Amino acid sequence: MPTKNAYQSGFTLLEIIAVLIIASVLFITIDLDFTDNTQELRGYAEQLRSDIRYTQALSMQRKERYRINLSADHYDISDRTAATTINHPATNETQFNLPNTMALSLNGAITNDYLVFDSLGEPYTTSSLPGTKLTAVGTITLTMGTESISLNVQPETASIQIQ
Repeated sequence: MPTKNAYQSGFTLLEIIAVLIIASVLFITIDLDFTDNTQELRGYAEQLRSDIRYTQALSMQRKERYRINLSADHYDISDRTAATTINHPATNETQFNLPNTMALSLNGAITNDYLVFDSLGEPYTTSSLPGTKLTAVGTITLTMGTESISLNVQPETASIQIQ
C-alpha cells in the first residue's frame, strides 16, 4: 500500500465538488431571503421610524411643535400648521418619497394624516392648540404587494415598535 508523504496532501475532486454544491445551496437560500419585499419594507419602516423620532427631537430641541405629515406615497416634516416644510435630514429635500410599489396607510388612534409633537416630545393627533394627545396606539402601515409591515406609535412617549 502506498504511503502519502508531506507533499501529497490536499483535497480530492469529489470533496471540492461537494463543498461547491453545499455553498451554492446556501447562497441560493440566503439570496432569496434578501430579495424578498420584507427586507425593503423593513428598511423603509426603519427610515420612517427615524424620521418620526427626528420630528420629536426637533420639537423638544426648539421648544416648538413640529409634525410629520403622512400620505400614501410620501411624507414630510413641517411646523405645527404645515406652513413651513423642514428639509429632510438625510436627503435635504422637502419630502421623502416612497417607491411607486409601496403605499402608506394610517390606522388606530392616528385620526389625521399627521402626528404633532409638543416641546416635551408627546404625540398629538391634532395641530390646534392645546391639541388632542394620542391616547391609544396609532399604527402606520407600509404595504408592498401582498406584504406589509406596521409601525405602532405609543401614546405619551411615541415609542415605536416595528412589526
